[in-house]
Amino acid sequence: FHSCESYIAKLVKNGHKVFICEQTEDPKKAKGLVRREIIRTITPGTVIEASMLQEDCNNYIASVYFGVGGVGICFADITTGEILATDMSGDEMTIYTMNEIGRFTPKEVLLNPAAADDGALVDFLHEHMDSGLERMTEEQYDYAACEQLVRRQFAASAEPTIFTDHSMIVCAVGALLRYLMDTQQSDLSNLDTLQLYYQGQYLELDLNARRNLELFETMRTKEKRGSLLWVLDKTRTSPGARLLRQWVEHPLLSPAHIARRQGAVEELVGDYMKREELGELLSHVLDMERLITRIVFGTAGGKDLRAVCATASVLPDIRRLLEGCQSEELKR
Repeated sequence: FHSCESYIAKLVKNGHKVFICEQTEDPKKAKGLVRREIIRTITPGTVIEASMLQEDCNNYIASVYFGVGGVGICFADITTGEILATDMSGDEMTIYTMNEIGRFTPKEVLLNPAAADDGALVDFLHEHMDSGLERMTEEQYDYAACEQLVRRQFAASAEPTIFTDHSMIVCAVGALLRYLMDTQQSDLSNLDTLQLYYQGQYLELDLNARRNLELFETMRTKEKRGSLLWVLDKTRTSPGARLLRQWVEHPLLSPAHIARRQGAVEELVGDYMKREELGELLSHVLDMERLITRIVFGTAGGKDLRAVCATASVLPDIRRLLEGCQSEELKR
């Protein structure tokens, strides 16, 4: 079992689910066979082991709910605790769904029966996405059950309007939560903030446009080197690299938001000493998002706890440095 991660990684990469079983009683006290139980199911979208993840990319799992005249879509990265959701109504919902899936490139996609029966969507996922597909039942997307799960998981952060105006988001998010609970069989407390986003909030690019612009990989070699992200990415931390990738994936449309981000960049460009000191401090910051997730799931070891300690020790200096900034974005 000491080398199980390498075997699990190969199986998951080839699209298999892996069930982890452990003894659940003391062999000395057992009569006959020692009782064993499945303690966790590992799927492409629920991997949390560092050796199976790319440091600079999110590992998203998606849930798609096709309802009457509309769609609810949810994306979650359990390794970082991010969970985002959107919806759309109208005739273009299949195209919108394909564009959003192409933007987030999830490793696993859950589909309700109506979505799984949409030939164009399924063909797109098979031909263009390297994603595992999971056909769910109608009962797993039942609104009443999903609402209860969403209210319980996001009691402090869920917007009240989600339950009155966005029922399809509730179904997509609720089904995803149930799937994660069933596979992980552990606390999901790191998923505590549901972020909603809507059509028109970001510049929407379809899959072909993103490929032709070579945002993340070149068309010829399929490598990061030579892409726009390769030119821009001088980040010092894994969370920073993932955040920059998200910004390139989701270009801002609001002039006010763009100006705020430009103001933060301008201040750091104009202050060489502050920028260098900040970069030096950030080089000591380890992947706190994923470290905390491993602690929540009970898989963290001594090395992980030491990494949290080392990162926490430089946070006061980073805070002190940024408190002296003029930009509201940097202060925030």
